[in-house]
Amino acid sequence: MKKIVLTWLVGLVAWAAFVPTSMAQTIDRSRVAVSPFAQIVPPTGGNGSFYTFLAFTHPSLSTAVSQIEITVSMEGPTDANFEPSGDRSETFTIGAGETHKLFIVATNHPVINPTSNAASFGSRDHFIATSASSAPSGNIRVLTTNTTPTVASSGKFNNLNQISMWGVIFHEANGAGFAMEFIGDMHDSTVLPDGNGSNAVSLTTGRGIN
Repeated sequence: MKKIVLTWLVGLVAWAAFVPTSMAQTIDRSRVAVSPFAQIVPPTGGNGSFYTFLAFTHPSLSTAVSQIEITVSMEGPTDANFEPSGDRSETFTIGAGETHKLFIVATNHPVINPTSNAASFGSRDHFIATSASSAPSGNIRVLTTNTTPTVASSGKFNNLNQISMWGVIFHEANGAGFAMEFIGDMHDSTVLPDGNGSNAVSLTTGRGIN
């Protein structure tokens, strides 16, 4: 019994030592945001589809680097729900002043389709394709590829706080949708104490206005 307890304690200590160097980075709100629900339903017959639309803007905050790379993924559905299988994420770089759009949509959508309607889309339009034979739901995860989000370079930060984002789950039959809420994004304005007095604050890692 003592041996089992000792083994468990050693494993717990090893896990605790591991967290600060890896897991802590991917749950840092300066680096990651999550939207708890997304839905895709392919069009069938006369019924309009559901698709998920997201937009990401670099508003050129004074605290931001000029280019920020992010990865957006849909978590929850099995790999078979995506086409190609398992292709559940898109990575792209947003330049200062740019807005990038991401559609999560079934492959048989007649209009939002980069294959059959390529002329309607450009380099700032991105797609995660789901199977025409399934109606997956899940959650959205947005992650900056920079692993040191709170470290500034010349007073500029490369993190998710510098990006404005919004999204909607759109139902075509009704011509309306459900707004998506992002947990961890720049809606939650933050100021941090700088240690130079009880009233002093530092705005260097503060969040901008969405």
